[in-house]
Amino acid sequence: MSNFYKKLFSLLAILGITGCVSVKQIPMTTATANQIKNKQISITKRAMPDFAATTPGKAVFGAIGGAAMISAGNEIISKNNIEDPANYISEKLTSKLNAKLGTKVSNKTVKVTTDDVKKMAKDSTDADLVLDIRTINWSFVYYPTSLNTYRVLYNARLRLIDVKNGAVLAEGGCHHIPKQTPNSPSYDALLKNNAERLKKELHEAADYCIDELESKVLKI
Repeated sequence: MSNFYKKLFSLLAILGITGCVSVKQIPMTTATANQIKNKQISITKRAMPDFAATTPGKAVFGAIGGAAMISAGNEIISKNNIEDPANYISEKLTSKLNAKLGTKVSNKTVKVTTDDVKKMAKDSTDADLVLDIRTINWSFVYYPTSLNTYRVLYNARLRLIDVKNGAVLAEGGCHHIPKQTPNSPSYDALLKNNAERLKKELHEAADYCIDELESKVLKI
């Protein structure tokens, strides 16, 4: 890793952007899949996570620049009505669980302000299971070799929780880090037309995570 990336990711770690959230690898077993067939699932709903818009001008100012990245990023998300990809991932994965295992989605979402599994289970009394998809990091950052060329980063965690005993039945994460290509967007291209390209990049990242979480964590 170059000194540039070491400094950048150290900064992001300090700010909590890359996510100091713990992610365990607990793939769902065949026995667990059989156990949850035809069960009722609640999905979690979290407050909008911070989005970091990392530009060369802000990156050189350390923690102060980091705060500016988050402020600018959150403004972009709000101004362009961009949704947390976790909501879309939850919708698609519950649909896949329904198709494969006959599970049903509860009409009531679980509002989450904590990572406490027991509390999530306690707050979801109208379902057998809780599917918690949490966005750990969503941001865009420039390439050091091309300061006006950007990539959109996305990182999420899945946890499937048994309401009855508060046990985690499956857990895992996904990381979407695009490589630079001739079509990698500029800053202006990302935000043009109500951030159309940024929305597209986030949607592609979410689709990637759906495939990863379905095949490697839920094993369905």
